[in-house]
Amino acid sequence: MAQSAQLQMEGVAQVAGRILIACRNGENTLLKRELAHAQYLAAQQRSTSTFEMERMEALAGAVDALGYGYHQRSGAVRLLEHLAAAGAPRETNF
Repeated sequence: MAQSAQLQMEGVAQVAGRILIACRNGENTLLKRELAHAQYLAAQQRSTSTFEMERMEALAGAVDALGYGYHQRSGAVRLLEHLAAAGAPRETNF
């Protein structure tokens, strides 16, 4: 599967959500794998929308920040929460 197609199917929200789950569960092996996957996707991204590219850059920044001290980590977690929530289906009231 082409990388851009994989990213479109997967989306930043899903990647951010899986990182959050691994981080919250304390599963270091899974967290490392998800972080590596996110970095790989960010490096491979080429031809998606500008909006999705910006979201991927934010995801890459959060991934990088997870390796630093508590203050950077808490900010990274908040950003991941935002990215994950942005991809969740929204309720519509008619």
